[in-house]
Amino acid sequence: MGQVGYPRRQPRIELVDGNGNVVESDTLILDANGNYVYLTNQQGVFTVRVKETHWLRQAHRNVNLNTDVTLNFNLINGDVNNDNLIDDADLLRVLFAFGQRCDDCPEDLNGDGMVDDADLLIVLFNFGRQGD
Repeated sequence: MGQVGYPRRQPRIELVDGNGNVVESDTLILDANGNYVYLTNQQGVFTVRVKETHWLRQAHRNVNLNTDVTLNFNLINGDVNNDNLIDDADLLRVLFAFGQRCDDCPEDLNGDGMVDDADLLIVLFNFGRQGD
């Protein structure tokens, strides 16, 4: 059991072995508080990564899955183009879409149906950050 810092999303979880191979990948189903339960038959030591569209990937390394594990992820919003980096490309996409109403467009980072100052501030506050 664990928590991802933003409810109503469906991030992907990946289990990566010591050779860098993704051995398992699935969608996490989050409750209203961002909590999840993920069950796996994999055993051993893995890197566990979580990534959601327009959020930076976060990883926990050297996770021993031979026992029950609790992992919490605090994903960072603002990666509009999904390249795992919040930079000028993301800023430009928000600026070019500024003022538009949209349902589920990547530039609407807070999901309120409008590309506005709130979305711009998300990119600016997280500018320069990179995911794991």
